[in-house]
Amino acid sequence: MDHKEFVSRTKLALEERSSGSADEAVTKLRELLGDLDLAVKTAVNDWHQQQALGLLIDALDAAGRKAECEAAWKELIEFNKNQLKYWEVALTTATEHFESWKG
Repeated sequence: MDHKEFVSRTKLALEERSSGSADEAVTKLRELLGDLDLAVKTAVNDWHQQQALGLLIDALDAAGRKAECEAAWKELIEFNKNQLKYWEVALTTATEHFESWKG
C-alpha cells in the first residue's frame, strides 16, 4: 500500500460516514487498519495508522458502538504511547551520539 491507496481507501470510508453508513465506514476502516500492519513496514508509516485509528473512533462513535469506540480510543492511546517511547529513545540516542561525536 502506498499513500495514494491509503488516501483513496480513507476517502471511501469518510464518504460512507458522511452518507450515514457509519457501520460500513467502520468495516472499511478496520480493513484498512488490518492492511496497515504490513504496509507500515513497507510503504506507509505510523502517521497513517494513527489517522486511520482516529477516523475509526469517529465512525464507531457515529454508529453508536460505544464499547468498540472505547476500545479503539484505548488502542490509539497505547499506539501513541509506543510511538512516544520509540521517539524518546531515538532522540536520546541521537543526542548521545552527537555529543560523543563532538568530543
